[in-house]
Amino acid sequence: MAPERDSNMKWILCVTAALVLVAGKGDAIDCFSCVSANGSDIGCHDPFNPALSRVEKACRQGMENRYGLFPASYCIKIKGEGAVSKKQIYVRTCAIDTMENQCGEFQFEGVLYKGCITTCKTDSCNTAPRTTPFWSSLLVTVIVVLVLLRVR
Repeated sequence: MAPERDSNMKWILCVTAALVLVAGKGDAIDCFSCVSANGSDIGCHDPFNPALSRVEKACRQGMENRYGLFPASYCIKIKGEGAVSKKQIYVRTCAIDTMENQCGEFQFEGVLYKGCITTCKTDSCNTAPRTTPFWSSLLVTVIVVLVLLRVR
């Protein structure tokens, strides 16, 4: 192999390795997942304790008028009180589309509630801090690329 071509191959390998390391584990988000109606799952309520709830890895959701499950991009938290019943509800799950952060009236399983919906876009963000900070992953990627470039 010619020296210039060998150098180009190493450069392509470095860029590919960097992209793989930065990309991480895939395209679906990890979100806490629970539903509590009037205290039925106290681990889902605020103040939230992550040890009392489960994380749904690579969360997937259905889409209207489509078959199958698709990778979610957002975590959501819904907190509301029944408009008539005054029953409290907490929902932590994932969503394909953003619901933005909003407060007001909404329906859940046919019941009218008043409350808030919050949406976030990082793993387990529907209450807990991230377990793998972006900056440490980026630092590892930069170090690997620099080492590979020195081999050149």
